[in-house]
Amino acid sequence: MRIRADVFTAVAEFEYVIKAHKTITDYLKTYIKRYEKRLVVIKSHLDVFTREHEKAMEDIPKYLENPVNIFTLIKRLTADLNFIKYSVEDETAYIEDITNKQYANKYPTMEDVAGAAEALVRLQYVYNLEAKELAEGKLYDIDYSTPMTACDCYEIGRILYRNNEIFDGLEWMIEAYRKYSIEETHYEFSDIDILENISFGYSKTGDMESTLYWIQKVYDIDPHNSRAKQIEQQYQNNMKYSRYSIWQSNLETEKKQLKESNNIVYYSLCRGDVELPIEISSRLTCRYQTENHPFTKLAPIKTEMLHLNPDIVLFHDMLSDGEIDTVVEIAKTKLFRSNIISAKISKSRISKSAWLPDEESEVVARISRRITHMTGLSLESSDNIQVTNYGIAGFFDLHTDFYEMSNVTQGGATVFPELGVSIFPVKGDAIYWLNLHPSGEGNYCMLHAACPVLTGSKWVATRWIYEVGQEFIKPCSLEYQEEGCPGTHASQILKT
Repeated sequence: MRIRADVFTAVAEFEYVIKAHKTITDYLKTYIKRYEKRLVVIKSHLDVFTREHEKAMEDIPKYLENPVNIFTLIKRLTADLNFIKYSVEDETAYIEDITNKQYANKYPTMEDVAGAAEALVRLQYVYNLEAKELAEGKLYDIDYSTPMTACDCYEIGRILYRNNEIFDGLEWMIEAYRKYSIEETHYEFSDIDILENISFGYSKTGDMESTLYWIQKVYDIDPHNSRAKQIEQQYQNNMKYSRYSIWQSNLETEKKQLKESNNIVYYSLCRGDVELPIEISSRLTCRYQTENHPFTKLAPIKTEMLHLNPDIVLFHDMLSDGEIDTVVEIAKTKLFRSNIISAKISKSRISKSAWLPDEESEVVARISRRITHMTGLSLESSDNIQVTNYGIAGFFDLHTDFYEMSNVTQGGATVFPELGVSIFPVKGDAIYWLNLHPSGEGNYCMLHAACPVLTGSKWVATRWIYEVGQEFIKPCSLEYQEEGCPGTHASQILKT
């Protein structure tokens, strides 16, 4: 190795040393300033981590019932922690070791952050919630969680932009700017970053007045901002060729079609805003059922009719808390992401499931016997019991195919849009219906969906029973029914 050691031989050489000394001094000052700024940011993250952990430890199940809490928890353990790792680099090697090794399969990823953000937007659509309301930790004016930060709102906005959900992302970006303006917190982004994103969002919607308004806000802070100039120029070029006018027109058409679709009925049913007309509700009854099995002579079943022709039956108090706890604990060890019939993971079903055969436990076998008592059907041709847990804003879109194993604070109803029926989960109750006509053809009147869970955790046990083997129990009628939803059903009534 060659060592240079000839500076001392001439005084003139020290002039360069003094310059080097000055460079190092300036660098260290700059480094300390950057480090101090990073420390401020890291301390603010630590304050949030500490506050939320203490709040969670007061009542963990209650804390995890709230979708806002779940989103911010996932975000803290992914996006926020990634920034902290970047800020302190080598000093956080132990954090990476803990997260990667000790919590390998349970640790959230950025995909979970995106899923949680999309879930919050789903709640907005279904339950008519404003971004501002969710960001303040409120659900229908009730405080459920700590308010979100500007950073939380900004992250949701960015995720929605990446998914090309511009209108929704724009709403969250504006909320991020509102919070940023009142928070005295340093983030890895600035107010200019938010303003640029808001300008970009409005430019995509074709709103020229709003686009120019927010671009001007950027120029007020940074008159030479290159991204603002790029957005402005691109927007003017697109307007010149009327591309955005056509794009906006198409958007408005799509939104109109959405309003005219079954989604409006679905959303209203999920909110409990629909009631059955009097000509149907006046014929519904409650009784003690004793006829389907000899055992019910000794233990009659509380039975409530929720709809007639086609029938939807609600059985009350069918599972004890002890039975539910046993089934849930077994299922927790077997949960996997729920599939649809094609065996593919789908965004139309947000939940995890486990299949429990009767041999799994005496409790599971006892529940199966009880299903026979309730329905009078044979289980020789049926699936095992499927236990499902719905996550943040968990839902199952319209499908043709329960036991309810949990109470849900808000949301989570099972709804039948064609019939106007909403059934909100009550722990221990069971719902029963037939998806087929007596002819064996599909009855599309029974299309149903599981609404997003607003607050709470929804556990459901389902058993699909097939028509094979029921020939003498539920024989076909002499009249053939075609596939579909025959006849006309009374119009649903919106509650006032």
